[in-house]
Amino acid sequence: NTDLDGKDVTPFLLSRVNEYSGGQSLDSNIALIKNNAKVGAQIAVFCHALTREKETARKTPKKKHTIYVCGGSVIDVTAFPVDRMYTSNPGTCVKTLGGVGRNMSLALAKLVHGSVSNRSNDYETSLITAVGADEYGELVFTDCKNEGIDTSHSVRLQTHGTATCVVLLDKLRNLVACVADTAILENIRATQLPKNLNSGDFVILEGNLSESTIGLICEICKREETPVLFEPVSVEKSTRISKFLALVDYVTPNQDELVAMYQSLCSVDRDLGLSQASTPPELEQIEVMSIRVLESMTSDVEAKTSKAVIVTLGDKGVYCVHSYCDGQSFSSFHLAAKQVKQRDVKSVTGAGDTFAGTFVFAHVVEKKSLEDSIRLGIAAAALSIQSEEAVANDISSLC
Repeated sequence: NTDLDGKDVTPFLLSRVNEYSGGQSLDSNIALIKNNAKVGAQIAVFCHALTREKETARKTPKKKHTIYVCGGSVIDVTAFPVDRMYTSNPGTCVKTLGGVGRNMSLALAKLVHGSVSNRSNDYETSLITAVGADEYGELVFTDCKNEGIDTSHSVRLQTHGTATCVVLLDKLRNLVACVADTAILENIRATQLPKNLNSGDFVILEGNLSESTIGLICEICKREETPVLFEPVSVEKSTRISKFLALVDYVTPNQDELVAMYQSLCSVDRDLGLSQASTPPELEQIEVMSIRVLESMTSDVEAKTSKAVIVTLGDKGVYCVHSYCDGQSFSSFHLAAKQVKQRDVKSVTGAGDTFAGTFVFAHVVEKKSLEDSIRLGIAAAALSIQSEEAVANDISSLC
């Protein structure tokens, strides 16, 4: 029929095909329509689920990396004499929150919250400590909450009072003596650290922890492939890390703590003429001792990460020896201190803690180079010694 065209062609063809197929083509077309509807519905359901998944992901906060600071929270009572020392010394006593662990976590939190970098949004600070069930313990927890520091892994104990430290400074604000009642800190346990650490997490340990706790936490971090920094705290406590140096990525001793760590690793030290009571070691001696400590840190041949010994030298700056990822090649550098006029010095007690916390912020959170991270730590320490507080309130101005 040559008279058919346009829209009349399709009905004609369907009718003739249905006629020749004995009605089977109609059944087939109806089945095709039903299947098209079924497939279309399945696509619609999938698209709806995908849209909801994207919306949920947008509304759900991104899992943050955590920097865990395992260490002490202490109430510091600092005494400033008016003049030279007498049997009874007239002066001023100031009570502040302190403790190596608390100070490092505070520096971190202030910098993380004060930074304009997008990287800082991915990190939070968690303090793992032990305090007493007393007014000082409540003060520590309240301050941490106000500063945005997580304390969900910390404990309050009925058996001990919150750690207290009495610090005596001379009229130039240099440390003369310190009496520390920190027995409670021996009760910080490795079990307070979460069992499953996430990729990107970081752990800071300090020497107030017991040797067994230090070892257990280092083993956990090795298993979870989580980097570790150790802050020695004091000459006496600096050697608590000696057995576990291969499990640590960074150590931040001062020169006296470095001597103690070096001597704990060596059977003899007379080749350097070292003694903890001697005059401060020369830079060449510091290099030798730092390399010896670094060799212990890189003794694990399976570890393929860069490690560093970062020695704080007070007004002489910072000396650093670091390895490359092969664990065999070493390099070193020395950075000068940021000079502060004597009249501007308020207290030096929190400078080392501020330095360590700032270094971790710069190197871990902001992904700065080792050298640039240490520079920022030096600048933060300079702010610290010009403040009555262990950690300067304006430290975030460095971000």
